[in-house]
Amino acid sequence: MLFFAFTVGSFVVTAVGVVVAWRKQIDLAWLPLLSSAMIVAGLFLALFLFDQAMT
Repeated sequence: MLFFAFTVGSFVVTAVGVVVAWRKQIDLAWLPLLSSAMIVAGLFLALFLFDQAMT
């Protein structure tokens, strides 16, 4: 569930960034990197919690 929450948060951040970039006519080329980092962070956190639960 934690990884799913991070993934949904990544999509929300991406959608908000697209709207902001479209309205302000600015380049947000770093946005895909941020959303990918959020997904990876969520994965690592979920794996850490799973590992702690199994030991």
